[in-house]
Amino acid sequence: MVPRSLLHAFRLGREGLLDLLFPRLCLSCGLRTLAEDALFCLDCQSQLHPADMYRFPDNEVASRFRGRIELAAGAALYYYEKGTRLQQLMERLKYRGETNIGLSLGAYFGRLLVENEPFRSIEWLVPVPLHPKKQALRGYNQSAWIARGLSRSMGIPVREDLLVRTRETDSQTRKGRHERMQNMSAAFALTPLGRQMTAGHHIALVDDVLTTGATLESCALKFKEASPLCRLSMLTLGMTC
Repeated sequence: MVPRSLLHAFRLGREGLLDLLFPRLCLSCGLRTLAEDALFCLDCQSQLHPADMYRFPDNEVASRFRGRIELAAGAALYYYEKGTRLQQLMERLKYRGETNIGLSLGAYFGRLLVENEPFRSIEWLVPVPLHPKKQALRGYNQSAWIARGLSRSMGIPVREDLLVRTRETDSQTRKGRHERMQNMSAAFALTPLGRQMTAGHHIALVDDVLTTGATLESCALKFKEASPLCRLSMLTLGMTC
């Protein structure tokens, strides 16, 4: 029988070799992380603002849509502010092709969500679609990569065949909620398959950052128009305060 001390030394040696060959790097700054499953180094962790909304049904996401869209569940992973690590990560995800950010954060978020009952009944993850011209130019949809990360942890299929973006819209960055709603009016539509398959299902809309909620609300209304009985949830990586 091999002594336990020798087995322990072997495991430490193997982990040290793996860490040397495949170092665990911070998703934000690229420095090494200490914990095996950590996405961020300690410095970057201290500059992020986690939101534990997934623990509480009556949270900030639900409040933002109250009186307009009834949500089965909703949550954001972090609070979002300009000039923060999270903004830098979202810009890299959206504009620099670093899709691994969406995949990694989505998978981490999914591991948190599956621990809470309201999210376990979700049947489909539907990423907010880009207009075909914008997606062709960018080469990918960042929300779809977040949804794929969620899918990895939650075991829920991603459906990109139910909802489409029908027209390009102006930038939302400097618009208020009313202007955003006008800008997003008629920007989305369900596909024929989406109109057939929504009745009675629990669908989670997935986006990168929730600001006024105009984009997600426009998407949600299309599902509700087709099937008032469908259940809707909303999941985002960030949410503005």
